[in-house]
Amino acid sequence: MTKAEFFQLITYLNEERHIEFKENSPWENESKGRVTRSIIAMSNLRDGGWIIFGKKLKKDHTYENIGLSQDTFDSFISDNIKDYVYSHAQPPIELELFKEEVDGKKYAGLKIQGLGEMPHICSKQEDKILEPGKIYIRSLGKPETTEIRNYIEMQEVLEICTEKSLSNYLIKMERIGIDLSLLQIKKSVDDKYGVEAKDIL
Repeated sequence: MTKAEFFQLITYLNEERHIEFKENSPWENESKGRVTRSIIAMSNLRDGGWIIFGKKLKKDHTYENIGLSQDTFDSFISDNIKDYVYSHAQPPIELELFKEEVDGKKYAGLKIQGLGEMPHICSKQEDKILEPGKIYIRSLGKPETTEIRNYIEMQEVLEICTEKSLSNYLIKMERIGIDLSLLQIKKSVDDKYGVEAKDIL
C-alpha cells in the first residue's frame, strides 16, 4: 500500500461497514479486546476491512484527523497484534499493520482479510468483551460491530463461505487436470455460490 492510498483512507469523514475509526487507543489492556472484536467482525465480511487509529468523533458525527501520540504509535507492533488475535479467533485471521505519518500526524491502520471457506469465531474469553463461540460481524445498518443476531446475518456469512469454497474447489479440479469445459461450467465468484451450471453433459 502506498502513502497516497493510506491518506485516502484517513480522509474518510464517516465510518462505513468496512471501515472503523479509533481515537488515541494504544494496543494494550482492555483496548486490545475491543479492537480484536472489530477485527473478527471485519474478517467476516466478503472483502474484509480496515481499522484506522488516529480519528476522533466530532459532535456532528463526522471524524477528524487528530493522529496518535508517540507512545500509542509505538505500541502497535505487528507480531504482538497477530499473536493476540491468533490466540482469540479461529480460523486464523490474516491481517497487516500499516504505520504512516501524514501532514505531521502519526496514524496506524490494520487491514483485515475477508472471509474464506469458514466463518471466523471468537475462541477465547477476554473479560466481557470477547466470548468464545461468538461470531462477530459488521451490522447491515449502522456501521458497528455486533454478534450475529438473526438468520439474515447468518445467511450472508454462510453464502459468502459457500462461494469461496466452491470457487476453491474448481481451482483444485483444474490443478489436477480436470477439464471443466467438458461440464460446461462457468466459474464466477460474482455469481451466487460462485458457479453457474449450464447444460451439464
